[in-house]
Amino acid sequence: MSVGSVLKQLRLDRGLSVARLAKMVGVSHSTVLNWEEDRYHPRPRHLNRLSAIFGVSPAVFYAQKEAPRSSPSAPSALYLPVVSYVHAGVGYFRDPEELLLVTPEEASRADFVLKVKGESMLPTLQEGDYVGIKKQSTAASGDIVVATLDDFDEVTIKRFRKSGTDIELVPDNPEFPVYSSRQHRIRLIGIVTWLKRIFR
Repeated sequence: MSVGSVLKQLRLDRGLSVARLAKMVGVSHSTVLNWEEDRYHPRPRHLNRLSAIFGVSPAVFYAQKEAPRSSPSAPSALYLPVVSYVHAGVGYFRDPEELLLVTPEEASRADFVLKVKGESMLPTLQEGDYVGIKKQSTAASGDIVVATLDDFDEVTIKRFRKSGTDIELVPDNPEFPVYSSRQHRIRLIGIVTWLKRIFR
């Protein structure tokens, strides 16, 4: 699906006319029509406004570019990008490893998806689980977070814990080590907001 077809789908699902959406975004009627017909794409500030209006992550517009069409039985289905690495900036949305079919509600609560690797978060998270990640740089003790260590792009999923002025990334599986900001440079990427486990 193209950016334009995703925008049109969201507009129709919400029951908005082209004129009404144009007024909400602050652009002309013809601008919205040009977006929906993929004559040109919304600018980043317009994408942010559109995502706020529809209550979805801006990532759904990036992810749809190569996504298969939604099935008739799920007209409101969207896709979020699945990534393993979090590069500097926000460009990592543009080159996902795969796309995960999600509900609009799931899309509103996550900016991207990670596929769990390894056993450090057993029994809470299993290898192969998909977790929705909401980007933010703060967390509360007990939250499951995604972070990078020592400026590497590869991410780790652990439980967040405050220890005085330090922070710790704690595995649920006691056989794995705890990472502390005393020994590592820890950068929080976001928190886990939902889990999708696919049984085969």
